[in-house]
Amino acid sequence: MAGLRPEYGLVVSGHTHTWYTCSLPNSSGANSVVTSAGAFGRLVTDISLTVDRRTGRFTSISASNTIAVNGIQNADGTYLKDAAGNFVRDPAKVDPAAKAIADKYRTAVAALAGRVVGTITADITNAALASGESRLGDVIADGQLAYTQGQGAQIAFMNPGGIRTSLIASASSAGEAPGEVTYGECFAVQPFNNLVVTQTLTGAQIKATLEQQFPGTQTPPQTSTRILQVSAGFTYSYNASLPAGSRISNMALSGVPIDPAATYRVTTNDFLANVGDGFTALTGGANRQTAPGFDIDALVTFLGAHSPVSPGPGDRITKTG
Repeated sequence: MAGLRPEYGLVVSGHTHTWYTCSLPNSSGANSVVTSAGAFGRLVTDISLTVDRRTGRFTSISASNTIAVNGIQNADGTYLKDAAGNFVRDPAKVDPAAKAIADKYRTAVAALAGRVVGTITADITNAALASGESRLGDVIADGQLAYTQGQGAQIAFMNPGGIRTSLIASASSAGEAPGEVTYGECFAVQPFNNLVVTQTLTGAQIKATLEQQFPGTQTPPQTSTRILQVSAGFTYSYNASLPAGSRISNMALSGVPIDPAATYRVTTNDFLANVGDGFTALTGGANRQTAPGFDIDALVTFLGAHSPVSPGPGDRITKTG
């Protein structure tokens, strides 16, 4: 915000799934209003502003987020709580015209979404273990590593925020048998169509990247812990209580310690490679290559080639403190 020009009196932001309204100083020292509504339409921001027609400048701006007394939901009651306490859309408040459009495209993609791409032996969830690693994170990282072998990939990292749901063996989104996984279910896991890129990093750059998983470790500072999911063969330990820059240890590839001066081919999605989630250390890579297709193609290809796929081992990352 400190670099924002004062002409921008209002910032309507998003992406973080965090709702807020506040005023922050811009480059002139005066305040600009910054807002974000809630994810999935569960909370809306009511913005009122006045503009001086002669100068084109804002003369007043106010913003507030709408929260209902029975939980976070739209003021008109579009979202309600079900018996389990989850927010669900009230069928009575669905716009028929909007539903007709959505149904049209659901029908159009049904054949693609319902295509079985592989099988799993059990639920593979995105739930974080004590270390921050997840069983599904392991599988996705393995898929991206396999997908980029042609680019010489040795290690793959996946951002946990990009894993939007789990693969459930008993789920049947298109009438498929238990254990079968459809393209639509894979797309629900990775819906962003990120590219898959491989670049050369030194061991020191890999460590610097992993050090940036924790709050306060770069500029702008990381605001929360984001444990990257890692591919088979790569292991490391971390102690989040140690000073910034010294939290990562015991990095190894196939049991061989990572050499800070050696180079390695590392795969990520392009969101991460382009400073997504604040991983600025990844911008220092060399010889970046982009694989054909998208990140979902890596997952689908891996499931097809290795079915039945079991949950990842969850033992690649060790938390020591």
